[in-house]
Amino acid sequence: MVILGKQAIDGDNCQTGPMVAGLLGWPQCTFAAGVNIKDKIVDRETDTGTEKLSIKFPAVLTADLRLNEPRYATLPNIMKAKKKPLETIAVDSLGTHSCFYLLVKAICNLLTCTLRY
Repeated sequence: MVILGKQAIDGDNCQTGPMVAGLLGWPQCTFAAGVNIKDKIVDRETDTGTEKLSIKFPAVLTADLRLNEPRYATLPNIMKAKKKPLETIAVDSLGTHSCFYLLVKAICNLLTCTLRY
C-alpha cells in the first residue's frame, strides 16, 4: 500500500496519487478518511459526506485530513530529541538497490506533441 497526501502546496491538482497508481498498475482511492485493511474497506470523503468503498490491495491511497490525528510534540520532548545522536546508515548496508527506476521518454509541449511508444 502506498499512502500519499491529497494536496500539493502549489496547484492543489491532486495528481500524484492517481499518477503513481497508473504507473504501478494498482487500484487507487482518493480522499481516504479511514482504512480497514482486514475487510479491504476504505472510507472516502466526498462533498456530501463519506462513502465506503471495497478495494483490492496493494493499492494507492491519497489521505484526507481525517485519516490520522497528528501528535503534537511537547517542548520537553523536543529538547530531549535535540540531545539524541543521529545515526547515519549507508544505503548499501540495507540490502536494497540505490538506483533510480524512472526513464524519461520525452519532454514536450502537450499542445503540439504526440507521443508514440
